[in-house]
Amino acid sequence: MIDGAGYQLGYDYKTDKIVEFKPAAETASKLITFGHVNLQNPKNAYEIQQITPGEAFTVDFDLQPTHYVLPAERQLALVIHGADMAQTQRPTAVVNYHIDRASSSISLPFRVNENG
Repeated sequence: MIDGAGYQLGYDYKTDKIVEFKPAAETASKLITFGHVNLQNPKNAYEIQQITPGEAFTVDFDLQPTHYVLPAERQLALVIHGADMAQTQRPTAVVNYHIDRASSSISLPFRVNENG
């Protein structure tokens, strides 16, 4: 653990710990970072963003910083899901999210390993 309360969750002044992942045996998949955004309060806890069903809107959020060595020939995947019981209350209504991949982007700082 790097910081016990360093990752701001953006609601009720709650925080989460910033952690570093220790090297482990290679597996088919591995979670290397995560992020959270409250779609109705993306900027702060007191300013509500109105969301109109069927109308596009933009969100920006940071992923938890981490250092990870991606083995050669492996791929990165981004998983997006609509409710996280640790962060939000599960809605009773069915909600569908559509991601405009042509207009979406992710920026990842990286460094090439000079040691091969």
